[in-house]
Amino acid sequence: MQALILPVLVAWLAATPVLAASRGGAQAVVFPKWSSSSVNNLVAAVNEAAPAAFELAQCPFFGGSDRWGNTAALLRGVNGNIRLVGTFFLSFHTDHTGYDLGRRAANLNAFLITPRPDLGNKPPIDRLAHLVLSPQLEDEFTDSAWKAKAKAILDELDETKVLRSGKLSLRRSVYRYASNLSSLEYHRGGNRYVFSVRVERHGVGMVPADGSWSNDGDFVYSTLKLNGVSEDGASVVDKNNSGLRRMALASFVSKARSQRGTTTLWRPAYNVWRRETANAKVRWVRDEKLPKPWDRVDSKTTFDEREKRVLKDFLNGLN
Repeated sequence: MQALILPVLVAWLAATPVLAASRGGAQAVVFPKWSSSSVNNLVAAVNEAAPAAFELAQCPFFGGSDRWGNTAALLRGVNGNIRLVGTFFLSFHTDHTGYDLGRRAANLNAFLITPRPDLGNKPPIDRLAHLVLSPQLEDEFTDSAWKAKAKAILDELDETKVLRSGKLSLRRSVYRYASNLSSLEYHRGGNRYVFSVRVERHGVGMVPADGSWSNDGDFVYSTLKLNGVSEDGASVVDKNNSGLRRMALASFVSKARSQRGTTTLWRPAYNVWRRETANAKVRWVRDEKLPKPWDRVDSKTTFDEREKRVLKDFLNGLN
């Protein structure tokens, strides 16, 4: 009876406090495609801001065969007193056709539990204070379909090192479909687990009172002037006509402070949009010339000094 109850207690009691404390982070879908210079700048920004916790959300399977290198560099580089929350979306609303969710989960599991020389021969999960998994970023599944996909992921995870770690929770990233899921019951053999589920919403038009929130898809701009170059609400050119909205960083920070959950900042640079500078203004462009996320190349250090300063201002504003 004791072995049956323990996983349930671990899933409920260990997950929520860490998530609640990880107030700020970065929503970087194509993080695996960043250059080493961009990753180093991100690590420096986090270390200099020194938040109690930091969340990095990504779609690792855009990264090809070396999809885990940047994540390992983040785990290795961020100061040990900063709790790291690793959020992994195992698919994207625009993704490779015919992908196998189970195989992706198995590959993620292997990364999490396998000791790495570049991490002092320790497995990556040891460095994570919290692990957040989601079947898809911005899904339109029914609740029942989402539960089936989440369980397909859980089926591939090591029971001792992951399911019982006390670090795992699930996230429901919704697009248009409303969901009030708060937990998922899962069975492995004779063991019963209950994992917490946080709903994540995107866009600056609606700020949830709790849960997870990101401006993902809408542009948060800074008034920072760096080396004579500035940006404003017009610094994004989205020729896909997706209805992108704008919000000043100060307003975004204020709204993030008003809600009880985690807020992750998204910037076009995080998705390696094309960057141009003209007339002392920087701008990012998304059009038909922009490759698919898995084909993008970070040739201009997408997370540059400007992005470093903006992320630091965001994290410092939440402290």
